[in-house]
Amino acid sequence: MKKVIAALIIFVLVFYLTSFMVNAKTLPENINIQCPVLIKETTKTVSFSEVISGLEKTEGLNRREAIEYIINKEKAFEKLHPEFFATHSDISSGHYEYVQLSRSEYFGQVYWKRYGIKQSRPVVIQQSVYAEVYVYKSFKQFVWLSNPFTTPSSGAYTWHSTYNYTRQDSPTQFTAMSSGYAEVAISSPIFFYFSGNTYYYRKTCDFPIWTHSLYNY
Repeated sequence: MKKVIAALIIFVLVFYLTSFMVNAKTLPENINIQCPVLIKETTKTVSFSEVISGLEKTEGLNRREAIEYIINKEKAFEKLHPEFFATHSDISSGHYEYVQLSRSEYFGQVYWKRYGIKQSRPVVIQQSVYAEVYVYKSFKQFVWLSNPFTTPSSGAYTWHSTYNYTRQDSPTQFTAMSSGYAEVAISSPIFFYFSGNTYYYRKTCDFPIWTHSLYNY
C-alpha cells in the first residue's frame, strides 16, 4: 500500500511540474491571426515638460541633462540652417514643436499552465519616439529624434524592453526598431521541497521595422 501511495505522489509531482514547465512559445497562436498586428498609429504634440520626461526614459538623461540636450540640438540645427533664422527672411517666423509619435502592436497571447489549466493574456505594446520638429507653414523638418521606448498597453504580465534604436534617414524621415518580451511569473504548487519554485513564461516580441515620414500627418 505504501508503495502505491508513493507512486501516486511521484505521478502527481511529475504531472504538475511538467505542466508548469511548458514553454509559452510551444503553444499555438490563433491560427487566424498573423502577428504582430498594427492596432493604431498616433502623433500628438507634447509640452516641454513631457518631452523632458520622455528623454529621461529614452536616453537615460536626468532633467538638467535633458534640457542641455535640447538646447545643444537646437543650436546645432540653427547653425546648420541659417536660412531659417535670418531676420530678413519670412521663414524666420517658423517655430519648434515637440511631438510624440507612437504605434501600438498586438503580439498575440502569452500562454502558461497552472494546475494543468492553460491560461493566456493578450500582449499589446506601444512603441514611441519623441522628436522636435521645426515648422513653417506646411514645411517641416526634424531637429532631433529620441530612441524608441516601449510600454505595455495591456496588463497581467511584466514587460521587458531589450533593444531600441532610431535611425534618421533624412531631414523628414526616420526608421525605428525595438524588441522585448512579455513575462508571466508563476509560483509552483506547494509540494514538499518543490515549494517556492517560480517558473517564467515568456513571449518574445520583435517589432516590425517602423519607417515614418513627417508628411504622414
